[in-house]
Amino acid sequence: MHINECNWIYQNLKKFEIQNINPILDIGGSTEFYRSKHQPWLESYFYTKLKNRGLEISVADIKNEQGVDFSGDVFDDRFIKKLKNLNFKCVFCCNFLEHVNEPKDLIDRCLEIIPIGGILVITVPHSYPYHRDPIDTLFRPDVSTLSKLISSNEIVNSEIISTGSYRDHIRKAPWKILRHIRILFPFLGLEKWKRSTIKLKWLFTDFKHTCMIIKKVNK
Repeated sequence: MHINECNWIYQNLKKFEIQNINPILDIGGSTEFYRSKHQPWLESYFYTKLKNRGLEISVADIKNEQGVDFSGDVFDDRFIKKLKNLNFKCVFCCNFLEHVNEPKDLIDRCLEIIPIGGILVITVPHSYPYHRDPIDTLFRPDVSTLSKLISSNEIVNSEIISTGSYRDHIRKAPWKILRHIRILFPFLGLEKWKRSTIKLKWLFTDFKHTCMIIKKVNK
């Protein structure tokens, strides 16, 4: 999750009374190592700001590692039932939809966890490079497309926001630009050549994410 996504979520959750969104479950929130080393702003900034408001945050992920409170497969009905019984009022589903074959099924499962009146926070790339985890279906919805997947629940807020660019990554690690030398050698692997070439687009344009706050109004 990018810093701009964190800020967007935090500002939108400020509009809710704490008792209406507490506790929070981050679905696919990964491990403590990932949140503190690969994306350190998640632990040191985003989670900290939420906790300072008095919000409790738990993480569910298929990885059974440190920092994962509930390990399991979100597509396992028994796991969803277990999470539902823990009475979470808000679920984060951030940068997850592009990594599954049935994004609507994932949204429905997230909504199943929370009660009527509960809040689902979704962020998903709209303009972003291919990235496997372990797959990337290249699902890049705008607000209209995403809206069609939430059934008849209430959209509280939705927006496409800028979330940085590939330039930012190159500034932090200039050596990464050397990876693109393969564009001179397409015969070494056409698929990798295509991905490398397309990724250069985001040197000149920003990443964008579709963000949405949903209130559950139907079972």
